[in-house]
Amino acid sequence: MGSLPDAPSVVLAAITLAAILFLVEVALPTFGVAGLSALALVVLGYAVAAEQDHPWWPLLLAAAGVCLWAVLLFARRTSTWGQNAAAGLFVSGGVSYGVVAADPLTVLLALAAGAALFFSFRPLLARTTRLYDMPQQLGMEALIGRSGVAARWEADAGSVRLDGSLWNARSRSPITTGDEVVVVGYAGLTVDVALRQQRRSFVSS
Repeated sequence: MGSLPDAPSVVLAAITLAAILFLVEVALPTFGVAGLSALALVVLGYAVAAEQDHPWWPLLLAAAGVCLWAVLLFARRTSTWGQNAAAGLFVSGGVSYGVVAADPLTVLLALAAGAALFFSFRPLLARTTRLYDMPQQLGMEALIGRSGVAARWEADAGSVRLDGSLWNARSRSPITTGDEVVVVGYAGLTVDVALRQQRRSFVSS
């Protein structure tokens, strides 16, 4: 590890990349890929820092800043105070680490990384908000609004074909086999449907 050039800057670079990946893991569904990569970079940064003769504790401030950003992302809050505090903690930790290591490159990297994380927070938050506000994509909830065809119908119940699959269905409106229907609700594994042209009146009732 001691043969790495500019070791303090290597440590901070690893921590910065880990921070980015960690925030991505919080904001987006990466199924642990970004989170595990962030953990690997933290381990690398710690291994390099442990080989140096200067204190690495200032990096705990940078870690606190990343944690604060993560909390804001998770809560989907655009707190100006929180963003400024997170950026201040990260920059303070990185700059202090560069100062105690007497490495100007690390100080510059801390300033640049803090600014990059600060200005990328809002786009990442916006992406997170859009993702969480998307309609349910799994389970019965995802069927609401889907169109299908009544495959078999008797009285007020039967089966409908939705995206190639047959579902038990019921309806309060008259339906015959072959009619185009739309899903307006569900109960258990049975979907509530209405004739497509009658959907608006069904929902308003």
